Amino acid sequence: MKKGFTLAEVMAVVIILGILVILAFPQILKLVKDTEEKLDSATVEIIKVAAKSYVTDNLNDFSKTDKKYCIDAKTLIENEKLEASDKYKDICVKVSYNHEYTYDVYSKCKCEE
Repeated sequence: MKKGFTLAEVMAVVIILGILVILAFPQILKLVKDTEEKLDSATVEIIKVAAKSYVTDNLNDFSKTDKKYCIDAKTLIENEKLEASDKYKDICVKVSYNHEYTYDVYSKCKCEE
């Protein structure tokens, strides 16, 4: 007598595994998306901290009468406020002053606007 699985048993296992994959796939995609969003928000916070540090170190250059400044990633990297990385390549921070500093991070520089 031969030992092994019948075609029906193998097909049943494949079908069950397929159903499990179909049920789990949306949850996996959601998990990946949530992780990417958390990573993006963490990156924004890192850039804001770097910009705050730069503004603090260069406070004399930031007149409170001008109200708006733009700091690009290159400046933050050159002043050792941010580590050199391609992910920061086109990033810039718009710094505004209205009784306190606010920092808006843009993935494409919008400082001229």
